[in-house]
Amino acid sequence: MALIGQSDTEKTDYILARNQILPRFRHRICERLNITPFEHQAAWWAASDGLILTPHEARDDDPPETYRSIRLPDRSIVKRRVLPRSRPARFIANLTAYKTGKSLGSAIWAAAYAIVQDAKIELVGLEYDTCAPEFEYLIEILLSDRGLGLKARSVQNRPRDGKMWIDLDNGVQYIARSWERKDAMKGKERDAYIMCEAYQLPGIEVFTSNKQNLDARRGSAIFPTTPDRPWVIALHELGHDANEPDWDCFCNVPRSANPYTFDPEAAQRDKKTMTRERYQIHYGGQIGEFVALDGGGEGIRDDARGIHADIGQQQASFDFFQDRGVDLLFAEEQIGEPAGQTVAGPVQPLAQALPYPARGGGCGFRRGAGHYLAGCRAGNARIVSLTLRAPYFLPFPEKDRGRGSD
Repeated sequence: MALIGQSDTEKTDYILARNQILPRFRHRICERLNITPFEHQAAWWAASDGLILTPHEARDDDPPETYRSIRLPDRSIVKRRVLPRSRPARFIANLTAYKTGKSLGSAIWAAAYAIVQDAKIELVGLEYDTCAPEFEYLIEILLSDRGLGLKARSVQNRPRDGKMWIDLDNGVQYIARSWERKDAMKGKERDAYIMCEAYQLPGIEVFTSNKQNLDARRGSAIFPTTPDRPWVIALHELGHDANEPDWDCFCNVPRSANPYTFDPEAAQRDKKTMTRERYQIHYGGQIGEFVALDGGGEGIRDDARGIHADIGQQQASFDFFQDRGVDLLFAEEQIGEPAGQTVAGPVQPLAQALPYPARGGGCGFRRGAGHYLAGCRAGNARIVSLTLRAPYFLPFPEKDRGRGSD
C-alpha cells in the first residue's frame, strides 16, 4: 500500500495497525522457531514497540503484555517487566560485540513485517555479501518448513549477481542492496531499513540521505553493527540523546551475552594477542577512543611510556588524533635510506615539523596522499610507531588544517 496521496487518516490507521500487530507476530515467530531472545535483543525489540525492558522480574500471575521472556548468559529463561516508552523508537543503534546474535535478531525483527500487507523492507550493506547473514535468516524464517512456510512469488539469493529479494504473495517485499548502488534507493517508500554491519558504510549519511524514504510510513532503521569505526559514535550519541526520542542505542553488549558462541578459553587467548582497544571492541562491544585508525590500524594499547599505537604500513590520520585531543609525545620512523635509521621528536606543537627529512615540505594532512606524521609528510618512509599522550592537545593552525603537500 503506497501512502503517498492517501489522507492523513488513512496513513495514521495504517501506521497504528502495523505497529500493533508487529510485536504479536514477532512473538509468534519466536514460538514457531523455539527461540527465546537474549536480553539485549529483547530490549531493542521492546524499544521499537514503544516499551522499555526493565531489570525487574515479573510475577507468575502478571498478564503477558506486561513482560518479556529473555534468555540469560547462563541459558536460563526469566520474565522481565516492561514499561511504556514515550513513543516507539524508530531508529536503533545495536552496537554489540562479535557473535552476539545481531543478524538473527535483526532478521526476526524484520520477518514480523511479513504480516503487514505490501510492506517494503530493505537491507543495505557495503556489498551484497554483507547482507547475506540477515537475508539467509529471513529465507529460513519466512519460507522454510521449520519457519513460517510462507509462499513467495519470487525469490533470488545471488549476491554475486546483485540479485537478492523475497517477494511474498501478500505484496511484502524484502530486498538487499549494495551501497555502491545507493542511487537505486532514492524516491522509494520503505517500512524499514536494516543497515547491515553499519560500521563498514561511509558514515551517518547512509541514514540522512535516505530518511525521507521512511517518512511516509513512519518507518524504522536498524543499525546492527560492531562499533568498529569512529563514525559509529554518531549513532551512539543520537541513541542516548534525551532530545531525540525517535532514537535509541543498545551498546556495551559483551560477547558472553551469547552463551552458544562464546568460548572463554578463546577469549583469554585473544586477550594476550589483541590490542586492548581491539579486545574491548570484539569482546566487550565497547566504543573505543581509538577505533580503527585510517586504513584499519590495530588500535591503541597501554605502554610504559603512555598510549602506544602500532601503525605499521597504515596511514596516520592527523584528523583522527586531533579530534580526540591527543598530542604527539614520541615518534619513530624507518626512513629506508639507510634502512633501519630512526628519528625521534620531542613534544611540540603539531603545526611544527618534527626533524624528519620530509620531501616536499609543508604541513597538513590529506587522506590518500601518502604517510603523514603529526601533520607533516614523511616522504616514502614507513611509520613504525607512535606513542601518544592524552588529554593534552597543542592546536593545529586553521590555515594549515586539511592541506597536504605533494
